[in-house]
Amino acid sequence: MGINPTQNALVIEAVKGQHHFRLVYPNTPAGRLAAKQAVRDWLLDCELDFNREDAEQLWREVGARRFGGRFDRRGEGSIQWTRRGKP
Repeated sequence: MGINPTQNALVIEAVKGQHHFRLVYPNTPAGRLAAKQAVRDWLLDCELDFNREDAEQLWREVGARRFGGRFDRRGEGSIQWTRRGKP
């Protein structure tokens, strides 16, 4: 079974001043860890207008999307969902 990483990608965007911050990461534990590390790198970069409150907000957003995902029913090889219940 082939997995397309773009179908499982999550995107978080934030704009502060002249800076546009965008995280695109896979919805996996390793992807969430890498996203949080990227936010930490932004926090440590003194040239960016990015503070601890901004970092905490993005970290919460990454954590909140941990069980979210996109379901593309039109995707190639998608699963056909059947409805179970009383006839």
